[in-house]
Amino acid sequence: MTFLIQGEKLPDIYKDHKLKGKFKNKRECHIEPDWLLIYEFGENYVIFERIGSHAELFE
Repeated sequence: MTFLIQGEKLPDIYKDHKLKGKFKNKRECHIEPDWLLIYEFGENYVIFERIGSHAELFE
């Protein structure tokens, strides 16, 4: 989360990517292999929206 708050790109290990569908305009990163963070960021803000396993977030 520190990288995001400081406006830095996440290291590749976090598999950061854009989402589609109902999460359009959001991003997801992997904190652990099956522990994900959905967030949104803009020029002066970061909103941490949801955290959980893939099943909890997308099923």
